[in-house]
Amino acid sequence: MEFKLITKLKKNMKNKLTPLNLKLRTCLNDNLQHSLST
Repeated sequence: MEFKLITKLKKNMKNKLTPLNLKLRTCLNDNLQHSLST
């Protein structure tokens, strides 16, 4: 039971983190490209 709860929590965290990670990654990429172009 406890184990199932933990895995569920981890899955939820992953789902919540994914959009954030994507945003961060695009932000980083934009900054990189910007610094490269200047």
